[in-house]
Amino acid sequence: MGSLGEDTCDSSIFAVRASSTHMKNIVQICLLAPIAMMMRKLKPEDIFAVDPKIRFVGLANRNGQILFSKMREGIASYTPDSIDRTAVEDHGRYFIEKAEQEAEWSGMLEHIAVSYEKYVVLIIPLKQRYALITLEKDTPAESYASISKAIRALDKQI
Repeated sequence: MGSLGEDTCDSSIFAVRASSTHMKNIVQICLLAPIAMMMRKLKPEDIFAVDPKIRFVGLANRNGQILFSKMREGIASYTPDSIDRTAVEDHGRYFIEKAEQEAEWSGMLEHIAVSYEKYVVLIIPLKQRYALITLEKDTPAESYASISKAIRALDKQI
């Protein structure tokens, strides 16, 4: 028997040509491959490339499980790593859940901005996850929408 390749996932999948264990593996691959492709990993570098004023990027699923959390190379964090992780895990999920409750009346949530003295946090809802980024304080507020839109576009490519 050959290896299980992408071309295996076509109508010939139901042909009896291998053991039931082999067929089970083929079926699992054919069912899971599209999900794996949809969940191709968005990388911190992809998001950093959106705008040079992005300081930190975090990505979590809708349950708050962190997929990545990274500070831009060469940039010192204002907060300890534990605070960054809490922001991604808990704050992002909480703010998204609460804000999306109004979507029926207000339309789709584009982003949430929180401005601190030293930096700005943008929380961006994505398909099945959310991104939390920090921006340099001097980033113009008018650019938040285009940054959010660019990050959502990256998520759609995946």
